[in-house]
Amino acid sequence: MTWNEIVGQPEVITWLQKAIESDRLSHAYLFLGPTGVGKRTTAKVFASALNCRDGSCSSCPSCIKIDHETHPDIFFIEPEGNFLNIDQIRELQREIGLKPFEGKTRVCILDEVDRMTSPAANALLKTLEEPPPDLIFILITTNLEGVLPTIVSRCQLIRFKLVPSSKMVDILATKYGMSRDQARLITLVSGGILGNALSLAASPWRLRRREVVLDIAEGIWDAGALELSEAAGQLISEVKKPLRGLKEIQKKELETIEDLAFNKAHAMRMRKRLDQRHKREASRQERQGFEEILNILTSWYRDLLILTGESGENLLVNMDRIESLKRLSRNISLSQAQKAIEIIEGTKRLMRFNVNMHLAFEVMLFKLQEV
Repeated sequence: MTWNEIVGQPEVITWLQKAIESDRLSHAYLFLGPTGVGKRTTAKVFASALNCRDGSCSSCPSCIKIDHETHPDIFFIEPEGNFLNIDQIRELQREIGLKPFEGKTRVCILDEVDRMTSPAANALLKTLEEPPPDLIFILITTNLEGVLPTIVSRCQLIRFKLVPSSKMVDILATKYGMSRDQARLITLVSGGILGNALSLAASPWRLRRREVVLDIAEGIWDAGALELSEAAGQLISEVKKPLRGLKEIQKKELETIEDLAFNKAHAMRMRKRLDQRHKREASRQERQGFEEILNILTSWYRDLLILTGESGENLLVNMDRIESLKRLSRNISLSQAQKAIEIIEGTKRLMRFNVNMHLAFEVMLFKLQEV
């Protein structure tokens, strides 16, 4: 990864580059901003720049290992389950107490720090108060109020901004050579989140998934019981499909360990880290897949709500389905559209409890048909 891969945050890039050039680095930074604006990508590029002889070249062994999150002196911590817990902070404290392996500057990247438990936050605070030399902390959050104020006070706050929709359209049209109409649609579908829009543009399978979900939503009132049950299975399949591709990528990453490691102990350490990251990635991608399907369904019923309430068509998300939306909006009331959205939100809440999502989707579809 290089600085050029960070899109839409020129002020942040310039500020961090000048801090490195002038050697005026803080021992801790807090990256604050909405989801999908490049906070984690920036943290990784910053770590690369601090350890690469060419200032984050993306091709040297150090940059490659940081990109793969297997560098022995760059620590990546994120919540396990719903919280970032005390055991994770204790393990981090043990790791940073050891001598550096190869890096010039050790970096600890903690994602979603607003989800730290109180014991974990207090343990981290002690480390921030007396940080080891040549160690920089990068804390990442979308919610400043969820972070212990005493932790915030010990960090240099870096704010990331949302990218305006018009700028997103320009970026998508330029970067991917798509028409402006298509770029506008992806901007709408992404919820105005640049990271999501870039991922959609680069992932044709996500756009195909959207078509599958919208087809199911459009035909839900005419479907029979067997068709609804099969539709639930189809939604589960849409979540599982990309996981197979992820496993192949992960397998190839494991195969490169011997080439990147400088001894057997280092290889074992890298393998352990990579295995942990792979498990987190698979779990995260599965969770995001379920959330994306539910968000697509929400956008559909939200569009019906807008049309039923006779609001402006310019507020619609699924503009490519406007004729179908207009036709269906004639047969649904405001209260029915609101009830449908409540049903979908209820299914989202069930995800927290490790339920059988096939069954949850099936129940949701039957409830939506009955609205």
